Amino acid sequence: MHNADQPLHARLRAPGVGAFRRSLLERREGRIREIVRDLIDATPKDEPFDFVEKIAVTIPMIVFAEVLGVPQSRQVDLVNWANTMSDVSAPDVIQADARHHLFDYFRELAAEKRAHPGDDIASALVNADLGAEPLTKEELDAYFMVLTVAGNETTRFLLTGGLEALLTSPGQLDQLRSDPGLIPSAIEEMARWVSPVLQMRRTATEDVDLFGTPIKAGDKVVLYFASANRDERVFEDAGQFMVDRKGNRHLGFGVGAHFCMGAHLARLEAKIFLEEFIRDIRDVHVVSPSTRARSNWFTGYDNLMLRWSR
Repeated sequence: MHNADQPLHARLRAPGVGAFRRSLLERREGRIREIVRDLIDATPKDEPFDFVEKIAVTIPMIVFAEVLGVPQSRQVDLVNWANTMSDVSAPDVIQADARHHLFDYFRELAAEKRAHPGDDIASALVNADLGAEPLTKEELDAYFMVLTVAGNETTRFLLTGGLEALLTSPGQLDQLRSDPGLIPSAIEEMARWVSPVLQMRRTATEDVDLFGTPIKAGDKVVLYFASANRDERVFEDAGQFMVDRKGNRHLGFGVGAHFCMGAHLARLEAKIFLEEFIRDIRDVHVVSPSTRARSNWFTGYDNLMLRWSR
């Protein structure tokens, strides 16, 4: 879907847009808050721990599994397969095996939601009324896979990189603690700063001049969101992380027709995490800087060692 043009893109996107409506997602806020609280409560007190392993990996995958409609008895399987498939350090054969398990489970889930639809994304996708062209089996497979990756890795990296920036940028955590009303703007700054998706490749459909650089129809171009989000012509003090940044026209969730469908969910998860973090965590230190994942597509983090008290 993220590589499709119109009208195919609109057809593929339509059922997902409805399923990710803000009003539907906000009904799940209580459950998301319960998940976040449980994870924070389970972290060690005054001992080093890996934020990625204990919190950042788990929040988006458990939340996404529930929003997707995966029963609790299968959520651990989904989390393990998705994490293995996206682990760039895993051998190819291990990644491929996890991918096969995911596709098999997606088809099992689709059959279940056709027979017993519920208030979840999987039901919305498999039962979408698209007229004469319902989603094919292959399109559903790809849809589920894209959503699983997007619902897992990007939010994980947003939380990890955003929290590290908050903790290492002088005065920013204190400012957020003193004014929790800044949480929404802090989330937008986290998205700008981290740029969870580094880039997308595109093919120009017409001749265009981009700030003096001619691009011809048919040229292959790479859109570096991470670079755009540091553009000094757009952002004052672009190299500074500021929770109260005004007019933050970042591209952390993309732009235009391909704007991230799950942006509302990512923002909701980040909002709840920051609220619970500020409420529960009194003293926090970065034990060692994050280790970045080997990826030219995501701004990924393998670990972030913290120590905090409640």
